[in-house]
Amino acid sequence: MKSSLLQEQCKALKLGSVSRIHTQIAFENREQFLTDLFAEELKIREENRNRRRLKRAGFPQTKTLEEFSWENIVLPPQTTREHLTELGFIDAKESLICMGGVGTGKTHLVIALGLKAALSGKEVRFFQTVDLANRLLEKNAKGTL
Repeated sequence: MKSSLLQEQCKALKLGSVSRIHTQIAFENREQFLTDLFAEELKIREENRNRRRLKRAGFPQTKTLEEFSWENIVLPPQTTREHLTELGFIDAKESLICMGGVGTGKTHLVIALGLKAALSGKEVRFFQTVDLANRLLEKNAKGTL
């Protein structure tokens, strides 16, 4: 009885995880219990937001900056590796265009930067150039561009 009532109340208050996790939180005193319970709820919400952002981003695979080889990468003189890896170009509202031959790491770099941006709360979308061009042409033909 109490359990179903608690589930209903948590659902009404949009505290979805609380009814599942409250028994896993140690109880020392009320304030500590509530603080730990809400901290866990916030952590679960952030994990869920990250999962949704990554799904919407549409990355074909997972790549990280730690796995990336910078040895054959040539950056413009005004761009530093740190500016890219710390996502400074996003905050500065700068575009990032990667050019090069097949197998030079363009996709790897873009996915790794996009993944880092998404996990830091930015909305990200991944497109191969040809797919983006086709999508734009289709929307233009429908008059929905």
